[in-house]
Amino acid sequence: PLMMPLVVWVFCCLICAEATGSNNKIYEDSLSLTKPYHQQPNWDIMGTTMITDRFVRLTADLKSQEGAIWSKRPLRNEYWEVRLTFQVHGKGKTLFGDGFALWYTASRMEPGPVFGSKNGFRGLGIFMDTYSNH
Repeated sequence: PLMMPLVVWVFCCLICAEATGSNNKIYEDSLSLTKPYHQQPNWDIMGTTMITDRFVRLTADLKSQEGAIWSKRPLRNEYWEVRLTFQVHGKGKTLFGDGFALWYTASRMEPGPVFGSKNGFRGLGIFMDTYSNH
């Protein structure tokens, strides 16, 4: 199938972990992606991903693009939350690209056909499907 372009601007990705048995939230700086984005030693990028001081762009507004950004450090807390703010846009008038996903998996950076990652993963995948199937 033809892959359409997908542009995702990631404005904020904050991860907070809770200490077991308490209500105290601990901000995990090394697992968070916040402005300015230009220095990201805790993250690996794949494909066409571009990081500037103002945004993270997974793909350009071109056909057959793939991009990803993965944390280098695992999240080992039992309880956690993530706050993700994103924007998807392009030059078209309707939906853009095929979609994108937020992954929380046992393994990382294993490319594949499921929104950029391997099929048969172990963990959680939250998929935002932007492809118009009609």
